[in-house]
Amino acid sequence: MSKVLISLLTIITLSTSILGADINDVSESDAAYKAIEKSVNNGYLPLDNTHNFKPNRSISRRELAISINKLIEEIQKQNISLSPTEIRELNHLSKSFKKSYASNKSRIAVLELKSLNTSNEFDTLHTDITKTNDTLQSELTTIKKQRTYMWIAIVVSTILGLST
Repeated sequence: MSKVLISLLTIITLSTSILGADINDVSESDAAYKAIEKSVNNGYLPLDNTHNFKPNRSISRRELAISINKLIEEIQKQNISLSPTEIRELNHLSKSFKKSYASNKSRIAVLELKSLNTSNEFDTLHTDITKTNDTLQSELTTIKKQRTYMWIAIVVSTILGLST
């Protein structure tokens, strides 16, 4: 497992250094550009294969774990020294991820509730349709019986009318 993780981090590091900091979807005038550029250049967060960072896409817990692990490894190797500005940037990213996670969690809860309501509505509709179908089948049977009685009455009336 650790070999896979090391290989993955190596690939991420190599791919970001090959790609460089050409970030297509974040403007250099963006307030977060420098933090994003550092994160990409240091291999903490990758660009996709089209050189896009996708700053508004939610980060998965897996991606966050990989990034945190890479930071921890760098700190443990003492290959990293964080300036106060970088610490502030990390705090900002952490708060941003927390907000994003909380927002996604609440949206998921709303969607789950809507899904449950939709399922309940479907069950109600299914029950109503079944009842309506049963009622229509019963009425159809009654109409068929009435039609049979009506034809019998017509035939009997015709026979009685002819015999008089």
